[in-house]
Amino acid sequence: MLAASLAHLSAWRLNEDQELSDSLTGLASRTQLEEVTSRALERGGPVSVLFIDVDDFKDVNDSRGHAAGDELLRVVAQRLRACVRPGDVVARIGGDEFAVVVAGDADVAHAVGERVLVSLAMPVPVDDGLLAVHASIGLAEATEDDRTAGALLRNADLAMHLAKAQGKNRLVGYADGMAEAARRRAGLQQDLLTAVPEDQLELHYQPTVRLSDGRTTGFEALVRWRHPERGLVPPAEFVPLAEESGAIVAIGRWVLRTALDQGAAWIRERGTEVRMAVNLSPRQLFDTDVVADVVDALTASGFPAELLTLELTEGVLVRDVDAVVTQLEALRALGVRIAIDDFGTGFSSLSYLRKLPADVLKIDRSFVTDLPGGRSATTLIASIVELARTLGLDVVAEGVETDGQRTALRDLNCGLAQGFLFARPQPAGEASAALDVAASSVS
Repeated sequence: MLAASLAHLSAWRLNEDQELSDSLTGLASRTQLEEVTSRALERGGPVSVLFIDVDDFKDVNDSRGHAAGDELLRVVAQRLRACVRPGDVVARIGGDEFAVVVAGDADVAHAVGERVLVSLAMPVPVDDGLLAVHASIGLAEATEDDRTAGALLRNADLAMHLAKAQGKNRLVGYADGMAEAARRRAGLQQDLLTAVPEDQLELHYQPTVRLSDGRTTGFEALVRWRHPERGLVPPAEFVPLAEESGAIVAIGRWVLRTALDQGAAWIRERGTEVRMAVNLSPRQLFDTDVVADVVDALTASGFPAELLTLELTEGVLVRDVDAVVTQLEALRALGVRIAIDDFGTGFSSLSYLRKLPADVLKIDRSFVTDLPGGRSATTLIASIVELARTLGLDVVAEGVETDGQRTALRDLNCGLAQGFLFARPQPAGEASAALDVAASSVS
């Protein structure tokens, strides 16, 4: 009955108020969505909303242009229509945000949301190329205490932002306490704007170890935020907020310059090569002149370009291959190395790898966890090592925590590793001890 009512209501709104519908996609507008939701709630029965935000849509507009962005939104709209049931109402509520009013409870809406995630994961043909598309989805079901369209949409929106904070490309349901969590995130996001100018950031360094002899060959620089009131804020909590707000650009520049200054100091003090790996964010890659930033940091520090490795996650690399390749080729022309982080977690690793100017593959810790003895993990890591050997790439295994994992990786001919077995990320003064151990082991 409710589904039929929703179908009737949506048809009435779209027929009577065509000027209010979204001109780009033909979907209902936010005004129509709120009207349909209010009427459905008044009629009683379970009603749920899915709030859908296309992940990293700004990157598409910046790298491919707004025409490509508009085409992507039209494709997303078509796929959403194909995922919903008769009677569900799909709307574009602004920019790259969509919503679905579902005639059913949270379980029914969850099934619809899962179909949306699967459908959107299929690459989209745009401008004679393919774009990888993902979305963050928040789900909320109307409660007996507050059956208003505003509350339902607000709760679904809160859940969507939590999905973003948890890593994107996922569905999260609303739960009590999310409003408070959202206020905390908003406060942290605002505070991040002063983290660099007020010198609240610090770098910790985790060694990269050669498995054949245990020697430390270099470090990965990892940013930490010491909030003046909340203490040390975990990177998993503040880095997504920095990405979302754009603060990651200033933070990324600070990390690059500070890490290279430290690396240059170690080289001067010890008279030996020390490699340094620094993570690049999607915003740095697409929103800034990252090549100029790297040149400035190398010049100011005197750090040798050939000892610098810039790390990018595989998910960034498959968004827009042509744009990424152009940027990476310009960076490699400086003499720096490129590493693909979390390798093996993307859906198109092998098909894209041949096109990318990369030097290092970092095996995701989720595969290392199953060593030794995990048959699928062993097979996968062996395949990655062989692939890297064929392409002339180095391999670094992340998340090594046990002697058994180290032995298994060494037996699989993996050359380098990082993990708590060797050392946790530490401030520069403590991390330098790893260089002393390396020197004594070599001598």
